[in-house]
Amino acid sequence: MSPPQTPTIVIWPGAPGTSASLDLVGGKGLRLISLATNGIEELVPPFFIVASDIFRKIVARPDIAPLKKATLSGDELSDAAGRERYSDAVRNAILAVTLADDVAESIFAAFQTLQFSSYGGVAVRSSGVAEDGKTHSFAGQFDSILGITNQNDLLAAVKSCWASAFSARSIAYRQRHGLSMDDISMAVIVQIMVVGEVSGVMFTRAGPSQAPNTLISANWGLCEGVVSGLVATDEFSISHGDESIHTVIGDKQKKVMLSTGDGGATTTVSVPTEQQNSPSLTEPQAVQLHRLGQTIEASQGGPQDIEWTIRGDHIWVVQTRPITGNQQGSGKDEQIIWDNSNIVESYGGVTKPLTFSYIKYAYSVVYRQSCRISGIPEKDITSNAENFDNLLGSIRGRVYYNLKAWFTLLALFPGFNKNSVYMEQMLGLKESAEILTKRPRRTLLQKIRLGYRMLYNYLFIGTMIRRFERNFGTVSQDFGVIDLDQLSISESADLYHDMVGRLLYNWQAPLITDFLAMVFHGIMVDLTKKWKVDASGDISAELLGGGQPGPSMEVTLQLLGIADFIRSDETLMDLLMKTPAEACHNIIAQTEYARQLAQLTDQYLQEYGSRCMNELKLEEPTLKDRPDRFYRLLKSYLSQDDLSVSALHHKERARYVAAKRGLKNRLPGTIKRFVYLRAIHLARRHINNRELMRLRRTQGQDMLRRIFNRIGSGMVERQVLAEGHDVYLLQISELIGYIDGSVSDQDIGEIIINRRDEYERYLNEDDPPARIETHSSNGHSYEPSTTLNEPLYGKSLRGIPIAGGTVSGTARVIKSLSEDLDLADKILVIKQADPGWVHLFPAVRGLLVERGSALSHAAIIARELGLPTIVNISGLTSTVKDGDEVELDAARGTLRVISNDR
Repeated sequence: MSPPQTPTIVIWPGAPGTSASLDLVGGKGLRLISLATNGIEELVPPFFIVASDIFRKIVARPDIAPLKKATLSGDELSDAAGRERYSDAVRNAILAVTLADDVAESIFAAFQTLQFSSYGGVAVRSSGVAEDGKTHSFAGQFDSILGITNQNDLLAAVKSCWASAFSARSIAYRQRHGLSMDDISMAVIVQIMVVGEVSGVMFTRAGPSQAPNTLISANWGLCEGVVSGLVATDEFSISHGDESIHTVIGDKQKKVMLSTGDGGATTTVSVPTEQQNSPSLTEPQAVQLHRLGQTIEASQGGPQDIEWTIRGDHIWVVQTRPITGNQQGSGKDEQIIWDNSNIVESYGGVTKPLTFSYIKYAYSVVYRQSCRISGIPEKDITSNAENFDNLLGSIRGRVYYNLKAWFTLLALFPGFNKNSVYMEQMLGLKESAEILTKRPRRTLLQKIRLGYRMLYNYLFIGTMIRRFERNFGTVSQDFGVIDLDQLSISESADLYHDMVGRLLYNWQAPLITDFLAMVFHGIMVDLTKKWKVDASGDISAELLGGGQPGPSMEVTLQLLGIADFIRSDETLMDLLMKTPAEACHNIIAQTEYARQLAQLTDQYLQEYGSRCMNELKLEEPTLKDRPDRFYRLLKSYLSQDDLSVSALHHKERARYVAAKRGLKNRLPGTIKRFVYLRAIHLARRHINNRELMRLRRTQGQDMLRRIFNRIGSGMVERQVLAEGHDVYLLQISELIGYIDGSVSDQDIGEIIINRRDEYERYLNEDDPPARIETHSSNGHSYEPSTTLNEPLYGKSLRGIPIAGGTVSGTARVIKSLSEDLDLADKILVIKQADPGWVHLFPAVRGLLVERGSALSHAAIIARELGLPTIVNISGLTSTVKDGDEVELDAARGTLRVISNDR
């Protein structure tokens, strides 16, 4: 038997006879050694590494090893609280360890060798064996302790780094990426701490591979402020071609510095006023960093994410890592801004994987079409493949827009400066996205071609809509004669592919109507502000409503018509009001004198039954699936005598006439008034076109829903799924993989179990904020946080005003149509409003919506109804409770909570 090997304790870069392997020094340590031994040593602050041998010896101790054996699939780690308990137990055990004398003495001896007295002490950084790899970076998962100047703090910092291998966030990261806990290993870097005047992060390759840039984020002080996102930064984009620089200067009010005293703490301090809006780097420094980055990229064999600092005239490289999963320089680890102010209207709350994976694919397909029909060169479409594929992200199960991808694609079109403002209005962004976007250069011929295509699309949009309607009608008719119950799983999958081919790849008209609605609404808003037409918003809102209902209102008008029919017959009225909503459908079908009512309701559900709350989420039941919800709506209408089709038409017309009279006073000039009314007319026309296309989208989604429901029931028959609805926990690729045989039954079962637990956790969480910043294009670097809401009684909230008027009353907070719908004389308060919510609007006196935009479905219907409305009110449903007395001023966009009855 060979004697046990003596563990390696300390490793110096380039020391003779030392093999600096990944297993011994970790990913970060190996990269530093590579830099220090490949001609860049004068740029790397001196350091040594406490080898991972010592970590492995520590965690093998009998008081720690049993704790470490918990598996990621164990029940104790299935939720955040369990991970915290497990993490605390292991970390406390590691921190309590007394190091062997030989280990402590070796670390102390190396520490004394570093001549750090003229610097800021040393930085002690974790270097995980799995860290900074090409697939998983573990960025931000492990500890770093700065400014250590004595031996006691040094040993405590080393143990803290070891313990961070078992932090709750590190465990969660391993769970998300399917990594084992059996191979956890940690080295520790001890490096001279350079306190630079300016520091930051550099991505050596960002943007398309055909025209890459170096992207540098910088601020005064330590790099920790930039890495953590605590401070604003300047952004420098340097072209790899001609080294031209595009600079965006941040408002750098704060910077991070070492705090006084020992212990490695940092503090945030104010930046001197004269430096706050001055560039933190000179152009020569930015170019010097860019060139250094190219040298490091060449030495490391791929694009790098580099932390650096500048002290005096000297650039120091603190660490480097490969840009995770991004060998083509697409910049996936750049800061990503996510926003769901608008898309939450379509996909509110938690959206299951099948729906998300389908819509992510659908957005990629249809927006490529949008570019092609607008004349965007094919090379631009090809080079932006990643942006098309990442227009959407899923964060804690919620759907978000990736604003960088959206605005980068918008920059392909002419008029970016103006269109970007219009897009912000359409998306309901409360603050400008301010995305750094490099616009492509166009030749004169390309500009002419783009202008011609956009003019053509505008002039012939009516023809394109009629062509789309004919195709959609044919597809719907063909689908309607199919008996889905007789289809096998594979036949159902074939039908899905057929539907996608016939609908998704012929989606040009809806795309153009979206764009035209955005542009002409933006023009109308510009003219309203420029000519000071409407300070209160009343005139423009009523004129935009048009005095007559658009396609969006037709669904509600049909329901009001059924209510009018019931009111005309006391026997029917009595039957409806006395019958529970759950029993109405069957009772009416079985009652002889209600035969005509049964025909009306069946016809309505056939035509509009797919229009329901969360109607675009494939997993949601429709009114056809849950007719009790339809009857709850009907009962709420019947409880209010003044709700009728004729009354609604009369009110709309009266408001429109009054608005035109008001416009004549505001714009006495005939030419200006003609131009303004023409802008209103075009905005209204294209908004109505867009709403018609949205109804078709809803109906198309319902066809897919029927197909997936059939596949789910077929998988239950095969005993692959316990419940048919579990099919929505799968992604499209997984579902098709099961059907074509590339994924086994066992794989599907394991996926379902894990996803069910994951999405149950998401359902029990509060919604994340409307805007989130992460450093990952899949949003995984976002972790939920708990926020405490200050009571707002007597204070104000603010949002986007939609329809004018000031009203006060009792708040009625509604989350679903399964609730009591006693809405008479109430102010409706909701999180978001997709088209399925608008049935409630005629029954209330005011509307408050937490998410949404000026072009959201709720806003359009509210204008037509003249309903005082405010949308995009941050924190609305977490602060306003059911029964609160509130006052809303829809001219100013303000809401005041007066009192509460709780």
